Amino acid sequence: METTNEHIDDLIIRLLCGELDPEGRQELESWASADAANAKYLHQRQELWFSATRPEELRKYDKEAAYAVFLRRINRKRTSANRHFLAGRQTLRRWTGYAAGILLLCLAGGIGYYSGQKHLLSAFADITIEVPQDSRTRTSLPDGTVVWLNAGSRLAYSQGFGVKDRNVRLEGEGFFEVEKNEQLPFCVHTSSVCVQDLGTAFNFRDYPDDKEAEVILAEGCIRLENLVRKGSPELMKPGDRIVVDKHTGTLVRDTYDANLANQWTGGRLIFDGESIETIARKIEQCYHVSVTLASEGLEDCHFYGTFIRMENSLTEVLDALAATGKVRYRIEGRRVTLYSN
Repeated sequence: METTNEHIDDLIIRLLCGELDPEGRQELESWASADAANAKYLHQRQELWFSATRPEELRKYDKEAAYAVFLRRINRKRTSANRHFLAGRQTLRRWTGYAAGILLLCLAGGIGYYSGQKHLLSAFADITIEVPQDSRTRTSLPDGTVVWLNAGSRLAYSQGFGVKDRNVRLEGEGFFEVEKNEQLPFCVHTSSVCVQDLGTAFNFRDYPDDKEAEVILAEGCIRLENLVRKGSPELMKPGDRIVVDKHTGTLVRDTYDANLANQWTGGRLIFDGESIETIARKIEQCYHVSVTLASEGLEDCHFYGTFIRMENSLTEVLDALAATGKVRYRIEGRRVTLYSN
């Protein structure tokens, strides 16, 4: 029994370090599903992992320290532990390189154990990446997918990401460069839209306060499902843009310069015929201010322009809008008010 537990502990550690191969994942899932005691054992080992550091250390995502304490707590003496620790360090360093993102580990509560039915994923904690306003961050998911997150965005996925699925939940805006895996499609969920992808690059914008959700495909092929108004999924090709009205479910498809889809990841602020309301939200996220539309008729105004966040100040952006003769503005502290001319 001790040998079996040592082998299972070895699989669990490699899973938590992000180093477990598909065969090992399948073995661990089958073992946890076979018996309620096995599922409970897995959960206990997970709790040891996440209790290995104090909460303030977890906020720094110091999983190396957690790993060391975890080993001590289960009294592992096998030399293979060191090997997996060193292998895990490289993955952990990749995750800690993006200071703009705040990684929060929230242990899922209320977990029950049902013999033969317990799914491995429900025993895992969620990983959440939150980006402050006036910032953006780049991160790599365990499957190798690269994600850029814009200011004020939030991305969450299960600690078991890649075991049975590759599902993530998005609030805000993200540009995804998806690692190809035909067996496990990559899915991005918001409250209004679901995008399924096998391996491509696309931009997805859906902040909670936005009236519309927008998806732009840069390369490859994706399937978009409108969750507001049920219907047949929409297949998108490079250069397609789909905008979904989050209140009515109305879907509009047009074309877009795919080369512009990820320009914001390099600090560019692009207005491509967008409404003043959408532009106001972008200005808020980029410059960490509050923007109010004080005049009727502004919602009918659309603007074009490209700015660089590190080179163009808030005033310069607003001056460019005012130069069109359609709008004027007033700045009071961190509050901006826009008026129609």
